[in-house]
Amino acid sequence: MIPAQLGIAILRSEAGPNAAALSLLGVEAFQRGDFALALRLVAQALALQPLESGHWNNQGNILKELHRLDEAVASLLEANPRR
Repeated sequence: MIPAQLGIAILRSEAGPNAAALSLLGVEAFQRGDFALALRLVAQALALQPLESGHWNNQGNILKELHRLDEAVASLLEANPRR
């Protein structure tokens, strides 16, 4: 688990928001069962790095837990497009 103070420090860095940190904090919130917070954090990561498949995968898993299955499938397909 990531200490809250560390997460806040990462997000307030001088370099601006960090997509990887946001996604990691989203995964940590997901593991705690705070799916609404997890979704917000991962959505912010996606806004910064829309081509990062890991963020799409995380979002898909969160949406699945929220029983938003059509959106979950769309996110997971975005993470793993057929070539």
